[in-house]
Amino acid sequence: MNKLYFSIYFIILSILVTLSNGQLYPITPVHSVNVTLIDNSFSFFNVFDFHPTSTLDSNCNPSFEFLVDANGVPIESVFLSRGWPQERARFSDSKIAYLYNDFSYFGSYNVTINIKLQNTPLVQYQIDFTCSEYDLSKIEIKFAQEYPFSVINQNFASWVIVKGFDIKTTYLSTSGSTGNFGSGGIFIWNTQYLIDNLYNDWTVSVLFFGGKTLNLTTKSYYSQYENQLPPLPYETKFFPPDVVDSEPFNPFGFYSFPLSKAKVNTTIFRPFQLLNIQNYGSLLSFPTKGIKGDMEYSTLFLKVNGDYTNEVDFTLINQNGHNPLVKTNFTIEYNKFFFPNLSKVQVDVQVESDMFCTSFSNNFFKFTSYLYQFDTNPLVKGFPYGFSGNNNNYSNNVCFERTKQATYITFRTENNFDDYKNFNVPELRPYQFSTIKVKTFNILTVSPTKYLFTITISSSVGINAVQFSSTISKSSFEYLISGDKYNGTYQVVMDIYNIPAFRDENGNWLRLYDGSIVSEDPIVYFKLPSIPRSVGYNSFSNITFLYDNINMKKDQDFYNIAYLENDDIPRDLSFSLISLDPVTYSYLSSNRILNSVMYPFTFDPTINKFTSKFVIPANNAFDKISFAIIGGLSNEFYYSGFTINNSPAFDNEGPLFSQFYKVNENTTYSSLGHPKTAGWRFRITDEYNGFRNGFIKAMGSVDSTIIKLSFTVNDRLDGDQYDGLYELLLSLLPEQCITQQYTITQVELYDNNNISSIFKLYSPDYYMKNPFINIYSQGLEVTTISTFCSEPIYDVLPTLSEFTVHNQSVDVGSGNRRVSFSFRVSSDSGMKRSQPPIVYLTTNLFEIIECETNSILLTLTTNLYTCSVDLPFSFGYPGKLFLSVYGYINNGGKYGGASTKDLRDLGFQYSIDTQFTNYTPVITQNDNILSVHSDLVFFGYGFNKVVDVIVKYKNQEPVHITPTEIFGSTAIKIQITPTEYQFTIQVLNSQGIYSNEYKINPIIWRYQINPTETPTQTPTQTPTETPTQTPTQTPTETPTQTPTETPTQTPTETPTQTPTQTPTETPTQTPTETPTQTPTQTPTQTPTETPTQTPTETPTQTPTETPTQTPTETPTQTPTETPTQTPTQTPTETPTQTPTQTPTETPTQTPTQTPTPTPNPGNCNVNVTQKIITQWVENNQNFIQVEATIFNNGQSDILGFSFQLFNVINIWNVDQTSFNSYSLPIWLPAIQVGSSFSFGYIQKTDTVVPLSSQSVECQEIPTPSPTPTPSPCMINVSQSIVSSWRENGQDFIQVEANLKNIGQTTVYQFSFQLYDLVNIWSVELLSNNTYQLPSWVNSIPVGSSHNFGYIQKSNHLLPIYSQLPTCQVTPTPTPTQTPTQTPTQTPTQTPTQTPTQTPTQTPTQTPTETPTQTPTETPTQTPTQTPTETPTQTPTQTPTETPTQTPTQTPTQTPTQTPTQTPIPRPITCSKLDDILNFNSTETIYCKGKGPTHCIDGFGSECETSDVDGRIKCKTKSNFISCKGDHLICKSNYLTCKVNISEGTPFHVHDSSSQ
Repeated sequence: MNKLYFSIYFIILSILVTLSNGQLYPITPVHSVNVTLIDNSFSFFNVFDFHPTSTLDSNCNPSFEFLVDANGVPIESVFLSRGWPQERARFSDSKIAYLYNDFSYFGSYNVTINIKLQNTPLVQYQIDFTCSEYDLSKIEIKFAQEYPFSVINQNFASWVIVKGFDIKTTYLSTSGSTGNFGSGGIFIWNTQYLIDNLYNDWTVSVLFFGGKTLNLTTKSYYSQYENQLPPLPYETKFFPPDVVDSEPFNPFGFYSFPLSKAKVNTTIFRPFQLLNIQNYGSLLSFPTKGIKGDMEYSTLFLKVNGDYTNEVDFTLINQNGHNPLVKTNFTIEYNKFFFPNLSKVQVDVQVESDMFCTSFSNNFFKFTSYLYQFDTNPLVKGFPYGFSGNNNNYSNNVCFERTKQATYITFRTENNFDDYKNFNVPELRPYQFSTIKVKTFNILTVSPTKYLFTITISSSVGINAVQFSSTISKSSFEYLISGDKYNGTYQVVMDIYNIPAFRDENGNWLRLYDGSIVSEDPIVYFKLPSIPRSVGYNSFSNITFLYDNINMKKDQDFYNIAYLENDDIPRDLSFSLISLDPVTYSYLSSNRILNSVMYPFTFDPTINKFTSKFVIPANNAFDKISFAIIGGLSNEFYYSGFTINNSPAFDNEGPLFSQFYKVNENTTYSSLGHPKTAGWRFRITDEYNGFRNGFIKAMGSVDSTIIKLSFTVNDRLDGDQYDGLYELLLSLLPEQCITQQYTITQVELYDNNNISSIFKLYSPDYYMKNPFINIYSQGLEVTTISTFCSEPIYDVLPTLSEFTVHNQSVDVGSGNRRVSFSFRVSSDSGMKRSQPPIVYLTTNLFEIIECETNSILLTLTTNLYTCSVDLPFSFGYPGKLFLSVYGYINNGGKYGGASTKDLRDLGFQYSIDTQFTNYTPVITQNDNILSVHSDLVFFGYGFNKVVDVIVKYKNQEPVHITPTEIFGSTAIKIQITPTEYQFTIQVLNSQGIYSNEYKINPIIWRYQINPTETPTQTPTQTPTETPTQTPTQTPTETPTQTPTETPTQTPTETPTQTPTQTPTETPTQTPTETPTQTPTQTPTQTPTETPTQTPTETPTQTPTETPTQTPTETPTQTPTETPTQTPTQTPTETPTQTPTQTPTETPTQTPTQTPTPTPNPGNCNVNVTQKIITQWVENNQNFIQVEATIFNNGQSDILGFSFQLFNVINIWNVDQTSFNSYSLPIWLPAIQVGSSFSFGYIQKTDTVVPLSSQSVECQEIPTPSPTPTPSPCMINVSQSIVSSWRENGQDFIQVEANLKNIGQTTVYQFSFQLYDLVNIWSVELLSNNTYQLPSWVNSIPVGSSHNFGYIQKSNHLLPIYSQLPTCQVTPTPTPTQTPTQTPTQTPTQTPTQTPTQTPTQTPTQTPTETPTQTPTETPTQTPTQTPTETPTQTPTQTPTETPTQTPTQTPTQTPTQTPTQTPIPRPITCSKLDDILNFNSTETIYCKGKGPTHCIDGFGSECETSDVDGRIKCKTKSNFISCKGDHLICKSNYLTCKVNISEGTPFHVHDSSSQ
């Protein structure tokens, strides 16, 4: 396996050298003192010949390390004749490493090192070095690409290649007028420079000391589009429209800015449009959406200072073909966004022995969050954390555990950096210095993008905190895999560059900078993974792509492959590709490179190249797409890559509000009246990608009531995904009568390409993505709605009367890390039901966990709240978890809270002790995996004893996999079956302890064909053998009798080559004798779904989907006449008659094996009553308030009850499980026999609507009956390529596939998915790209197989996706009549000897052909004439291999056990309510849906998918199933019900029994 090892014994990164050339030498007697230079091989310069760190500088920064070894004599001091020594590492008092750092002009220097020891004369060494300027004759600098590329911060960039010095350590100086160099060799062009050089070559001068320069020139980006330069925009709009008409701009949220949008008729993806901002600089406009030839571009009018009101001058510059640029001046006046702060608020700090608390009071709260920061750990929380009172007069009190070290706290309003307060909490004990030593370290590559860092360190006082992947401190025990805090080994997965750091109990830090010395003998440096110096920009410059020129389809991702052939790159080097297309690497995101998906390169020895499969998101740019190569944790290189020639649409803008208005503004309601509603109605538009889902949060101005709405495109009132109407209504209840405003504080909208628009009232992070852009002119006032209470409720703060912690301590290293709470709160006005309080748990590292409660109404004035939460692994250890509770709100608008100190003072438990005694495996993350890959690496804790990985694929039984490799305790690699669907993993260790179940979402990647281009390279070699001849004739006539639903034309897009084999399971001749009566489920002919003729005539048509060149003739005669032409070689033996014997035994009893008994229905009896409490009409809308009661009239306790309700405004005393779905609350364990439970709701209707989709779960009283043990259900799929060829630049393969039942029970159904097929036989199409067993194959018995074949656009085998076998323990045959004669063998007409060569030919009769007999009725007489030869003419060249045996899957006998009586079918009914389909049947019910679908049966079993593009199949033996969705089909025996709302198909019932 390819690995990069940093050995546990260290790869020695540097060595000690004693220089003998006079550069370092003693100048006094040494007295046993040795001074040696430490040659750091990773320093990028000659240690004695220094150069400036910038090309323009006249000075150097000489730096080198030396070791002073006094051989056991303590060193008192070391000082230098110039510069200063910095202690680098102290190995002992007599052995210390120092770093010399100085500032020197050009010239030669010597430095004296003075060492003072105890009772020893001064020892002196001298070192000589020079500082030299750059020699331009030895330097070469050039641009790597012909044209600049567009990627960085909307600007243009170029990459430079440098020879003669190291670009990583030397800054290239410029005047700045043309642009500036960044790190590593990237140059960012100054947009101001482009104005005067739009079409001319772009030049930059690299400045050197002494006035010397090197000029670099590249072509203008626009020179490549000489004949395509666009005219001026044909439309320019401003948002808000009056912003350029001297109307001041009022920001729509913190850090929002006005903008303009221009539409241009252009075929250039980035025409020139620029905004000059006075005293600031220039910004290029960025493309947001459009199509090639009609694009839209956006420009932000930034405000660059913080004055309350200020005017800013702008100049908008547009390209106008080859004519001069057009400049338009604007002046915009800004009003300051009001940001609530704490500048005049007194913050008090109270310090006690075990805690400290901060508190303040204020008379104005406007939904801000507060930040508390300790060291580098921030804690940011908004309401209700710390709050009590109401928004017009509130206090904020929070407490934290004290630490041994001094605690420096910063406190401020989030995002308001001008308003903060600092205070200090004294240490519990005086500070003491203590050392932390590294014993060993190891960095191992576990996947192309992840590194496993293992380090062993020691500390005399113990380690208590670490920093690995960020500057946030975490508990060290989270990463401790062996030892203890004094001598421990730590392990972590690293994927980004960060400085590992360790803190001890005294507060001392050890930070491992890149280059830190970590070992004394030999001297060893700490080095993070990076690309070796021998591998640079040129190493990746010859990357090619499977498709260089791409044509995309609308709403479809494109899948490409990158290739790199370079023998100098180590085969185990880890590096990845990031596509820099504007959708992946969005202009509208921050930290883009870290958030982008990295696609790793792996070496393929079969083609001697590195390959990387990657995805180009749908609806992308029609442009030259750049890409980046990321190596190690820090190296980045940028390149110009492939081209998207055509993209049907470009969309890089999230969904936007096109309309937004209030509903029932200024509603007045009463504490004595009935509920009312108020809120917002809005229209969401997303022209190309389409809206998918969203989230809106609003808060009340008095009591901070939080209203949250999560919604999807299916919740629209009208319209479609591209333009739809939605609403958010607030339920104003009489018992909560408060005069207040409700303000929207947060909005998130997502489209189908996962591009978002986000609004947060006080966040600066989303100023380019505000969904209210079209609403700017209405101002923030549109997000606020007022409600008035005519008889308001007055009350005081609610009272916390009880607080119970159900855990005195918690083991945060075990598998059970759950803690639970319950408490009572009372208030005269009653508690607000819709607002759950939150219990907070905090650690001394400022980590915080929330436990959201459930409410139980005990009395009209008292509520009981309960909650449980599972803590993160190692959370808070070692230390206590401090508790607090906030957010209980009464109906009078007052909210209460209790800090840790408050809980203590009230006599309640206020903390939980933590322990860490067990080590349970925990899965925390996984490496990205493509859907075509089988190597999965995942990460977590406690993996060292793992023996089994349980994988659960979609709709399959769990699979047990032995790990391929376990990396320490933190990473595991396994081999999985490639899949496009989400699956779960779980590990089991040798002690029988299971981990958590963790979900994996593969990145979908598929082989595909670029419509207009032949691939430049293919991943595998071209097949060496292809057929040289194909048939030259196509059928001139179609059969005279054809199936009524069978097309008469072959597909238009099929290769000229066809299968070389006849499917082995296709009988070509019927038996000469047929039983007089056959079971209804046993067809005697080739597979079909639509018989169209009587049994006396057999159609001779070829398959409905065959290649365009087929056998030379297709007979037009009926089967009663034998064709006049036969194959050139015919079979030597052909059975002419089937045996006549009947089955030897017909049992008189039904099968003895019965299905697993289900609970006695009589035990479970639920009655639901509903009554209207009040009703009213408002704005022509009827509303009712309903009280519903669930009565248990059965014989056992009700453990669960779920149902659906629609058009609900508010509901209480039940839990919402999904949209419109509800269940009994989690705090209610059961409804006992004879008891009842009530809940209430408000609904938009005038009559009571029954609860739909009711499902009840009772304590089972099973019917005494033997229950067979279910057997595993498993199909093994094997494939082999029969033939392959290439035609018109397209590769094709013909594949034979075998499905073998390797389980322990019969398989009755099997479905799967295949893509890019040209033809397929011996299976049936179930839905798009999904296939199932043909109808003539009733089952695959244990040990038996079924074969099928297909032709696919590919050059190699691809996986069969979404394999789903379905087994039944007891299949019960239900023939309507018992056969009296059944053939024991059904012969076929298959040649035992075949011609030696034919082209790949489609068989003349394949499973898609319509049979001659209907399966439900068989005549008592066989046809008078049966063909003895195959009814077709075959080419003279025949296949080299043809099976000589008859089909293995032809039934040889009828069922050995047949019921003596035909079961009487019970009534099957179906009905529809809204978008719910209810189906009743005593037979097995099959349902399938497309898009978000939820089904629940009479047993309470659920089958669902939330994917808008998902497909689902559900099956139940219950007598009832209820499905909610859009595209639904349910069937059982003779009845099929279906509905398709979105496509306008009404509810439809098909009853085949009536035909």
